[in-house]
Amino acid sequence: MQNTNKKIADIGCGINKVPGSVGIDSFDSPGVDVVCDLQKFPWPFNDNEFDEVIANHFLEHCFDIIPVISEMHRITKKYTGKIRIRSPHYSSWNFYGDLTHKTPFSLRSFDHFTYEDSTGYNYYSPVKFKIEFKKILFAPPGSKLNFWKFFGIQFLANRFPKIYERIFAFILPCTEVQFILLPIDSDLNYKFKTKATIKPAQKD
Repeated sequence: MQNTNKKIADIGCGINKVPGSVGIDSFDSPGVDVVCDLQKFPWPFNDNEFDEVIANHFLEHCFDIIPVISEMHRITKKYTGKIRIRSPHYSSWNFYGDLTHKTPFSLRSFDHFTYEDSTGYNYYSPVKFKIEFKKILFAPPGSKLNFWKFFGIQFLANRFPKIYERIFAFILPCTEVQFILLPIDSDLNYKFKTKATIKPAQKD
């Protein structure tokens, strides 16, 4: 049961709005409370308006993902608010099976939006998060038949995600990835790391 004291936004809810939330979508359908073009910015909400923002299988439909994530960050309360995301993993047949899907996701898709990212690419966007939770799933939540979990494959994929995504993702494709992000303010004094290891293409 949702906490009625919290203001929750369900972005791109379609006909599957989370009970107790404000349903927001680009198309008018049952359960949608606010109809707006989610690819035009800013969205019609105040800064820090929501305690939680939910994006259940919405982000993969977005072509220009960074401004969408920036809007989710803007309308969510900083430090105390949470953004809950579900999206098909890039190896999933659910991603390739829907022609409206545009952006694939991996377990490290939001690493560049943190100050903890060690790759040197976290300058892509000024908005930043703390990643509270991220997980690879081989079956939808609540599924009674998850053989991958029973045989320990889901555990191993999450225990060793770099190995799984680099080597085994298309051999043993999973279903989706989940994230819980905590929006934080930008650190104006943060010094982005530089990396001098990337070299031009050359013949060995």
